[in-house]
Amino acid sequence: MKEARKLKLSWKMKGVAALLVIAPITTVMVGAIKQSSLETRIQNRGIASVNEYSSTTTSDVAGMDLSHLSLAELKKTFKYQLLRDVHATKFKDSINLTLGVFFVKDDRGNKVFACDRYPQIQLTLDSNNSTKILESPCSISADQNHIEATAINFESSDNAQWKVTDLKLLGQRQGDNLEVNPSEIRSVLGQEIEIEDIR
Repeated sequence: MKEARKLKLSWKMKGVAALLVIAPITTVMVGAIKQSSLETRIQNRGIASVNEYSSTTTSDVAGMDLSHLSLAELKKTFKYQLLRDVHATKFKDSINLTLGVFFVKDDRGNKVFACDRYPQIQLTLDSNNSTKILESPCSISADQNHIEATAINFESSDNAQWKVTDLKLLGQRQGDNLEVNPSEIRSVLGQEIEIEDIR
């Protein structure tokens, strides 16, 4: 009887020992299967991991380069880059407009700043039932991070609340223009471009 009990205890001890060895292995295997399954689901849904995101994120500089696009693609894409960080300011007798800068192809296929190909900016301003169309030279800011336009000799009544409702970049050749119309401005920004009045 004692030997039978010893055998039973021996088998129980072996069973416990086996469980102690198998349990961690099983936990690791289940964890690996879950992780693999999660990664497969993430890839199937097109969600980037933190590592993938950090290695594939393009910089603002890369987003500025639209010179590889066809004219049709450029006309669709430039609006988002142009309206990025847009800011308009009205002083006593002028309006200043800051826009996102980008590169395009010139007639020879070289990469140039947008202002090199489109040297004039045309603004349409609306206030109540009044509309004004102004033109300004297209200039690149000193830090080369923005396009700047300044319309001088702008006069209006003190209580007028002006908004930019249409923007055109005018090229040197007739018909070579880029335009952001009122519905496109509202589509990108959710509203017209408000002009901050600085006295």
